[in-house]
Amino acid sequence: MNFEGALTTKLRYEVPGKLFEVLCASADKIGVTGSFGCVVDAGCGTGLSGEPFQGRCTKLIGIDLSEGMLVQASNKRLYNSLLQTDIVKGLDVQEKGSVDVILSADTLVYVGPLDDFFRASTRAASQRCILTFSVESLERALLQLDEAKDGPSSLGAHVGASEGQIVLQQSGRYAHSHRYVMDLASSYGWSLLIEQEVVGRYDESRPVWMKLYAFSRES
Repeated sequence: MNFEGALTTKLRYEVPGKLFEVLCASADKIGVTGSFGCVVDAGCGTGLSGEPFQGRCTKLIGIDLSEGMLVQASNKRLYNSLLQTDIVKGLDVQEKGSVDVILSADTLVYVGPLDDFFRASTRAASQRCILTFSVESLERALLQLDEAKDGPSSLGAHVGASEGQIVLQQSGRYAHSHRYVMDLASSYGWSLLIEQEVVGRYDESRPVWMKLYAFSRES
């Protein structure tokens, strides 16, 4: 089984499709019709998150650190350009105010603090830009840990001790609190369009709860 097959079948990974649905609903909400314009897929991986944009945007730019992932993304012939760099640097090289959609599916869980991501996104964003991304829910992770205390599960090993609004879990992935995301977005002038809580994947049969967000620069 290849990487994508393992994600979509064994882990039941559904974040790209669900995030695209959030994007479409957000576009309807603010009256964006037709093409999505210039789209940056920040953390594109093998291109799963780019697939729904085929024929629906004027330009699709993928950013990823992994050369191997970019080779697979390139083979899909979806992207106008692919950049091998981290997502902040990839956003920083975009022309100021040129990007209409910034999407990051299941990537910010490896970043931790999101200040630089928001700064770079705000600089690259056009006036009509929609910023949409997923994070693992800190509130849900802590709730699962609390519930596991009374049962046989060893779930606590997956979460780790927490102080503040970002937690590095034993999975190696960060969880972010809702307040952290909302406060940071507001500080950069983004307004919430849609927030949705979903099971993004499974980890050894345990559901991994994620928050999907969409923001606009319009009040």
